Amino acid sequence: MAKVILEFDPIDDRDELHAAINGSKYALAFYELDQHLRSEVKYNDNLSEEVADALDEIRNKIREILHDNGLTIE
Repeated sequence: MAKVILEFDPIDDRDELHAAINGSKYALAFYELDQHLRSEVKYNDNLSEEVADALDEIRNKIREILHDNGLTIE
């Protein structure tokens, strides 16, 4: 089994260390946001068509930004 070892200087590489440690939390947060927006569009009957369209645009923009950075939500 292959292993990956990441080394960080806790002082100089603080931001990179934080990102590496919390990467899965960021992924989960984006997934939860995407699912919330999806649920609002799909199940909230009180949304106007304009608001639903805006939420869909936001979902698409999030996915576009993630894709541009080599990431996905799933």
